[in-house]
Amino acid sequence: MLLAMLVQVTLGLFATDIDGLESGPLSHLVSFDAGRVLAEAHELSFNVLIALAAVHVGAILFYLLYDRNDLTSPMLSGRKRVDSRNAASSGVAALGGRGRRRARRVGAYQRLRRAYLGTSTSRGIARRCCR
Repeated sequence: MLLAMLVQVTLGLFATDIDGLESGPLSHLVSFDAGRVLAEAHELSFNVLIALAAVHVGAILFYLLYDRNDLTSPMLSGRKRVDSRNAASSGVAALGGRGRRRARRVGAYQRLRRAYLGTSTSRGIARRCCR
């Protein structure tokens, strides 16, 4: 969607109107025919941008109505309420990229430790090592 907006703005800079009254600020750098082609592409990119916005709003409505997941409130406030049954998985997902990677490494380390030692407590380590 950001790429579509960038295309829209870039084409609008060079677009030329038929009468030349509402041309883009850089339209003097291209010929009239090229400016008209860019104006048509500008109109087409606007329609694509409207379609993408409709799909975006449709996805938000889908998550709100079907999945019962409110995305707009956390987007505006920056905070998301997490229910207790999904707290562990959502807590890891809510972390940033580094935090998520660290949580995965710690989780993998703990799983290997439990598999090798049979327990995750330090007493288990002492018992296992001292046998």
